[in-house]
Amino acid sequence: MAGSDSSVLVIGGGPAGLRAAEVACSAGANVILCEGKRSVGRKFLVAGRGGLNLTHSESVENFPERYGSEPERWRDLLREFSPEDLREWAAGLGVETYVGTSGRVFPRGQKAAGLLRAWVRALRSAGVEFRTGVRLSGVVPEAGAWRAEFVKEGEATVVTARAVVLALGGASWPETGSDGTWPALLAAHGVEVTLWAPANCGWEVDWPAPFLACAEGMPLKNLLVSAGGESISGELLITRYGLEGGAIYRLGRILRAMDHPEILLDLKPQLSVEALRDRLAKRSTTLGWSSALNLS
Repeated sequence: MAGSDSSVLVIGGGPAGLRAAEVACSAGANVILCEGKRSVGRKFLVAGRGGLNLTHSESVENFPERYGSEPERWRDLLREFSPEDLREWAAGLGVETYVGTSGRVFPRGQKAAGLLRAWVRALRSAGVEFRTGVRLSGVVPEAGAWRAEFVKEGEATVVTARAVVLALGGASWPETGSDGTWPALLAAHGVEVTLWAPANCGWEVDWPAPFLACAEGMPLKNLLVSAGGESISGELLITRYGLEGGAIYRLGRILRAMDHPEILLDLKPQLSVEALRDRLAKRSTTLGWSSALNLS
């Protein structure tokens, strides 16, 4: 396959790559976006199954604390593109958003496919060229530019660009393209890469079999989940291997740093101990704990 030239080459068709292509194109660059899978945004679509939480309505002043480190850096970045800016961006694609009861922002219908289609359509209209099914095999400097080498169905192809943006994803879901194999390409150029670490993932718990028999798949809603002095309001899902849910994701960094990880669950944070005792006393014990506490 013949090579081609581009002023900006974006490698990776996830949200980061799509946004990089969008910004470069809006600045007047000739942009080619290459994706190893046959279509872009595969993990984006997977995320959409959970409602596609785009951002949070929290103020820019408080939002940086959610990142856990370098709050000033995040504050500067969010001033450049705030949660409200993101909502306006979605509206520009014809996708209406709303703020849920938790303060999180979702697209109407809570589906990723419509937003992705509109985004890709807008990028194509702006002049971004998409090449899918091309897998990166190497990047080398060449005469003041970069030569990116790809393989598609066993055939080699090359793209030369003055600037290359690597948006290659993590290592969490190989089926979507996030296989984590790219650090070796950077290591060949002497670039240090931080080792992979879990993020936004569930927590393994060795549940007793009798407990799983009655609780697997059960959502725990309106909880207060605490670990290491930090508390998060949210939901959890009991799985055969442990816990999933936004609250556990937010606490992952803290739990990984603990010698003996432990979480505390407040199932009814809106009730005082006295109010909970009073409620239980008024409910028939024949209803069972779940009904008495109104957890289900």
